[in-house]
Amino acid sequence: RVLMVRGAGEHFCAGADIAELSGLADRTAYNEVNKAADDALAAFPRPTIAFLQGSCVGGGAEIAISCDLRIAESTARFGITPARLAPCLRLTLVHNALNTWLPFRSGELSFPYLLNRWFGLTTRAGVASLVVFRALDLHVLIVIALGTFALRDVWFWWLVALAVAVPPGLVWLHAQRIAASAADILRSESVAPLFERTRVLRAWVWSFVNWCVKLCVFAVLLRGFEPFDWATAMSGAIGGELASVLPVQGIAGAGTYEAGVVAGLGVHGAALEPGLGAAIGLHLFVLLCATAALLTLPLFRGRPRSTT
Repeated sequence: RVLMVRGAGEHFCAGADIAELSGLADRTAYNEVNKAADDALAAFPRPTIAFLQGSCVGGGAEIAISCDLRIAESTARFGITPARLAPCLRLTLVHNALNTWLPFRSGELSFPYLLNRWFGLTTRAGVASLVVFRALDLHVLIVIALGTFALRDVWFWWLVALAVAVPPGLVWLHAQRIAASAADILRSESVAPLFERTRVLRAWVWSFVNWCVKLCVFAVLLRGFEPFDWATAMSGAIGGELASVLPVQGIAGAGTYEAGVVAGLGVHGAALEPGLGAAIGLHLFVLLCATAALLTLPLFRGRPRSTT
């Protein structure tokens, strides 16, 4: 009638042996087997009940979530292993540095490779993740760019509202179709969860917060070089980032980044000479940060630890 899932001893499941996982060069097969097991449990034709006692951590939490019902004793302890925080930081630093220094966005090629090496994701899942991130980046930049015009003309707030609502709304309405199309194009069912509505919405919110903070910092720097108003400075920062996001940048963004900043400043009437000087200063700051970040990599090479 029902399937009861419980641990053999005092604990439900403490998750995988992190030390053993650290020794795997390629976790793709391991992850696929575990995902298949979780999916099979979630699709079981009879009700499934997880009886939770003691530790329910990492993979154990995934098993519990895959069941229909969860009944916990007072001894149950839950947690998700934070062992991947360091690899996430390392991935971000390496990927951003390569994108900053290499021409034509060729640094993007490192993203699927690093995801596979440090997280065990398949190359197809890595490519799908990258496409989602870049689509979110482009959408957020467009929204913020329209917002700079809205600071000068209130009618632009209508465009901002449409830009914020329409693309996410379409994704929300057609999430299943998009996920199915992505899985068909990449010939991998493992990429479908990347397009789940809640995941995309959460990623969009974090992308928006990240870009707002980054562009505000860059705008402050531009205003430090020249007395631009906020709308002009934000537009210049956006222009430089668009020049680096699009596959047109030169080596280390030399020339193309400055052109993007100057173009963004010029949209709001900034003169060429002061704009170029501010753009060069901002670009040097970006290159310095990308280089300095690589020096911190040894801080994120500690062996992961399991925790409850």
